Amino acid sequence: MQIPSLLIVDDEKNTRDALAAALGDEFETFLARDAAEAFDMMETRAFDIVLTDLRMAGKSGLSVVERAVASPNRPVCVMMTAYGNVETAVEAMRRGAYDFLQKPVNLERLEHVLRQALRNRRAAANSPEAAATATGAASPVVPASLENGSESARAETGAPATPSASATPLSPETSPAQSAFSPPVVAKPRRSRRAAGGIETSAGAAAGARAAGGFDSSEVVGASAVLVRVIAQARQVAPSRATVLLLGETGTGKELFARMIHRNSPRAAKPFVPIHCGAIAPTLLEGELFGHAKGAFTGATEARRGFFESADGGTLFLDEIAEIALETQMKLLRVLQERRFTRLGSSEEVAVDVRLVCATNKDLRAEVAAGRFREDLFYRVNVVQLTLPPLRERAGDVPVLLDFYLRQFAAENGFAPVTLDKSALRALQEYAWPGNIRELRNLCENLAVMRPGARLGYEDIAERIAPPAVPVPPPADAFGGGGGVASGGVGPGVGTGAADGAVAAGRLSREANEKRLYREALAAAAGNRAHAARLLGVSRRTLYRKLDRWSELASV
Repeated sequence: MQIPSLLIVDDEKNTRDALAAALGDEFETFLARDAAEAFDMMETRAFDIVLTDLRMAGKSGLSVVERAVASPNRPVCVMMTAYGNVETAVEAMRRGAYDFLQKPVNLERLEHVLRQALRNRRAAANSPEAAATATGAASPVVPASLENGSESARAETGAPATPSASATPLSPETSPAQSAFSPPVVAKPRRSRRAAGGIETSAGAAAGARAAGGFDSSEVVGASAVLVRVIAQARQVAPSRATVLLLGETGTGKELFARMIHRNSPRAAKPFVPIHCGAIAPTLLEGELFGHAKGAFTGATEARRGFFESADGGTLFLDEIAEIALETQMKLLRVLQERRFTRLGSSEEVAVDVRLVCATNKDLRAEVAAGRFREDLFYRVNVVQLTLPPLRERAGDVPVLLDFYLRQFAAENGFAPVTLDKSALRALQEYAWPGNIRELRNLCENLAVMRPGARLGYEDIAERIAPPAVPVPPPADAFGGGGGVASGGVGPGVGTGAADGAVAAGRLSREANEKRLYREALAAAAGNRAHAARLLGVSRRTLYRKLDRWSELASV
């Protein structure tokens, strides 16, 4: 097989040489010291991959990406920088970059990205649809009206810089300032100004950002290829009238993105009305949405406007839309189709101009199949779909979030901030975070208040993140010929050795319980490590670390 070709573009000789030495076994490497030299080389030779620095003397790496993706061969482009932020990453991917890594580059991660890019490129040879994804063409295109340099936009709006975008994992031995984050979506905390539903307006920084031609994503903390793509999609859809459906588990930041879309839309000066549909009784939700006339029911002593009227000219955010009863779904469908409705107890139609953003943590297609959600309404709300990944898939961003929230809660309470040592940081990165950002935020608030100024290790946070110890009934042959607990052995499915046995009234120790879960997952997956990691809700990297620690599981 022909060795794939890699063009490395960087104005630092030491960086070029180091990358060439590290990648020379897998790629035929070519070196360019600036964009001009790269242009000359691309004129005379076709490359499979272009790896370029962002800031260089003369033209930047963005111009290298533009020239590369415009060439007939269209190589896959990966960008590196020590000065990245979310806006820069969005711009790079808008121009066609496949991924965005931060310097100093983690070589293991870089090799993984390049291999994946090469696999996608080869697959694209037989699939035009895959070609768009492999080369980065599938990244959302930002309209010309929103194009602007990220740094100047932030300078003009006064928005704080966000952490650098990349896809390099952050290890406990590497500081956030030295490494990149993989893959995060994080919401800055916002003090709520409503209960189940309320009215807000947001002009402020967003108005300044739009006036400068930029995009205000200052509420988002964290950066990765995944985050950049979702922000790019939000940036694309924000100026339009299109209905948006936000998908993701509880605690992944869906309301944050709804606010960001509104804040960057032409409706920003108008109301933003958020409603948690699951927090309002089904019998009351219709009246809350559409309002009611005087005398519509017992106790209706005066007419009342609903949330649709309150959001007129602005944005209505329906959180957990899957919780709406079928009867109310029918009326909601009519509003979306005709932009008019009648209040309860009234025959007079009310016309509204409302942009709808919906969110759910459920699979709406499955809800449609089960008869709990109207199919026609699903197609009405599923115009533009944005999916926010769970935190367990963004372990590299956990240190950034921890630092952000620990400092925030320390400042709010007037305490010295908590710090975490390597063992605690590693454990928190490996934790599955079933409650996502909300769970991490609550943990940080607890630590900031209960352990102010302390430096904490794994033992200080273990009980908050380890699986709970559970009663384990003795296996069927525990006291028979199989050699159970009483004789020092264990039954099937429990493990070998005292550490895996039942202790103290049939309860497993924390580590033994975790080891048992890993053993059962490996057995259920028939030894397939990737499948076992998915069953456990952890990354393969975490699974391999556990297997290194518990060598007796390696043969399962």
